[in-house]
Amino acid sequence: MSTIASGMTMRLLPKTNYKFDQLQASQTMTFFLCQHIDVSVFQEVTFTIRMYSGTLGTGASIAFSVVADGYTIDDPTIFFSATSFNGAGFGTYTVTSSTTAPTLGILTVANPCGRLVSLSVTATQGGVATSCNGSFGVDITMKGGDPSSLPLDYGTYRGYRI
Repeated sequence: MSTIASGMTMRLLPKTNYKFDQLQASQTMTFFLCQHIDVSVFQEVTFTIRMYSGTLGTGASIAFSVVADGYTIDDPTIFFSATSFNGAGFGTYTVTSSTTAPTLGILTVANPCGRLVSLSVTATQGGVATSCNGSFGVDITMKGGDPSSLPLDYGTYRGYRI
């Protein structure tokens, strides 16, 4: 975790290969790459998504989406989430067959997005099953706040450690 002036940067995902070729035509698969990231003391959150390599056939896509996370210790088995606030989405970065690797995607979210955020990944096959895979890495940069003010709550994400 690097501290920059009034913010900090965390590695959420080191370079990792994902292969979604097993999805059938018109199928999607969604999972959460990272949950319960505490952004409560920051004014701006930026996700940096690096695509090192990948092969996506026509109609296939891989999307990274920022989701507001309503995690509570009162019931940790339920995942409360929202994809928008007052009708405005938090942001999605999508790679398709027209995306040339290596490439960089930037998702910037200004608060209010809640106390916690999560990053979801959705892989989608087109009308015909084709290749859908890529190698990705993700960082988060949180600005406009004091990292030492972050509460140490049970179940909140503190970054990937190498």
